[in-house]
Amino acid sequence: MWQSLGGKPGVFNEKTWFNFGERVGWRTTRHHQILFATWTSREWSYYSQINFNQNAPEGHLPRLWDEWRGGVEVGLIALRLEICNIS
Repeated sequence: MWQSLGGKPGVFNEKTWFNFGERVGWRTTRHHQILFATWTSREWSYYSQINFNQNAPEGHLPRLWDEWRGGVEVGLIALRLEICNIS
């Protein structure tokens, strides 16, 4: 899936990472309001918003989550195992 979005094994690319997050459902629309100004943005989902059932999008891997910084990705561990041909 990473490669289908333009990524290369073992190489981090921020644009591909954001696209991957969109594809697997780790990003959500947030609505903001300050006084009379309102806007929406696409941001990383909070842990409580992640879907952990069989209806989750394809590629929706477990994620060790930090609400403020994004977190450490189990998916990166799986990618490293693939690169090293460890099954």
